[in-house]
Amino acid sequence: MIPAPPAGARVELTCLGTARVTRGGVPLHLPPRRLEILVLLALEPEGFTPERLRESLYGDRTVTASTFKAEVSHLRHALSGAVSTRRYALTTAVVCDAVEVLRALERGDTATAVAHYRGPLLPLSEAPGVVAWRAHLEVAVREAVLAAGRPEYALRYGERAPYDAEVHAHALRLLGPGDIVTLQRSDGRVVRYQIQSTRIVSKGDTSVLRQDARTRLTLITCYPFDAIRPGTPLRWVVVAQKVA
Repeated sequence: MIPAPPAGARVELTCLGTARVTRGGVPLHLPPRRLEILVLLALEPEGFTPERLRESLYGDRTVTASTFKAEVSHLRHALSGAVSTRRYALTTAVVCDAVEVLRALERGDTATAVAHYRGPLLPLSEAPGVVAWRAHLEVAVREAVLAAGRPEYALRYGERAPYDAEVHAHALRLLGPGDIVTLQRSDGRVVRYQIQSTRIVSKGDTSVLRQDARTRLTLITCYPFDAIRPGTPLRWVVVAQKVA
């Protein structure tokens, strides 16, 4: 049997890319709606009026007041009373990865923000308040990455946004000879490559694709980077060699 956490135990909340809650090191299994409430209260420590929290959870859906209050009450019980009444707010410390991202961005610490940003906020949630915060976090982290002159930030963020062509192009633009690129293969192995060269070729130049996949890595994107339309006649090529 899993022991009950002691009263006042610290709550740790992971809500970026996945969802996990522990209290005093003990897993706290919350249904999706109560998890959404906890996330919203963690992101807005000043709290919610009942009306605003209800709208943030359900939007225009018709939900009885008793159903809504029951969800809050169950969460309060799970946290040993650490949700205030009248104005809903947390009355205990909560360590939340999304909050850590926001704090890092506020102090201009893009490295920490990218490290904590492991994916969208509660990706399966459709609660309006969560959706709004999800978009805010995505835009804020992305803008910080694009404003930074560090390729590792773009590469790390690009792992979470594989279809964001602008971010990937930004990373390739910043990479230069001597830089190290670390990749994780599908089997979990980590491989390091050192950039050997960068060059511009025509899109029909297939010679850049001839490589020994065991020791060489070739990264390609459209050039120029700020082209209005995709499919430009030139390509930017980054060639890297595996580091032993």
